[in-house]
Amino acid sequence: MILRGHASPIYGVSFSPDGSLLATASADSTVRIWNVDGSGDPIVLRGHSAIVGGVSFGPDGRHLATASNDKTIRIWPVGVPGDPIILQGHTEAVNSVVWSSDGRRLYSASDDRTVRIWSDIAPLSPIDSRLWQATNYCLPVALQEELLGVEREVADELHARCKEGVALRSAPQLR
Repeated sequence: MILRGHASPIYGVSFSPDGSLLATASADSTVRIWNVDGSGDPIVLRGHSAIVGGVSFGPDGRHLATASNDKTIRIWPVGVPGDPIILQGHTEAVNSVVWSSDGRRLYSASDDRTVRIWSDIAPLSPIDSRLWQATNYCLPVALQEELLGVEREVADELHARCKEGVALRSAPQLR
């Protein structure tokens, strides 16, 4: 079997942990996710502006990290729609990425002669308490529904928890 579709050389490959998918990274600035049995069309990930040379599935198979000459790393959701998380910090092309076995860290190697260790890279979800603990502003229920796509009941609960948290943080501390 031969998998075809990239318009330029392929520089990286990675199997998903369950072995059902193969990701390929190419000089055409894309990543493709293929079914290893060759069935169906590949999913094409676009976003890098230069050669993509490194690709690595996370140990849970739900995330795919890519490394590019555009000096960025992108972490793509696998199997669900969504935008990638973009990691920036290298000053030259990023050549490879690899996940720690527990999936909590990502390591990247670059032409800038550094290896970076990225940790706590999971995106925040609308119900993550860090969103309402870090500020004294509570996003109104209607805006939570509109901007975050949160259902009314969840937005009401989050707003109440936020208001409670603000009150606790604003209360004078007894010594």
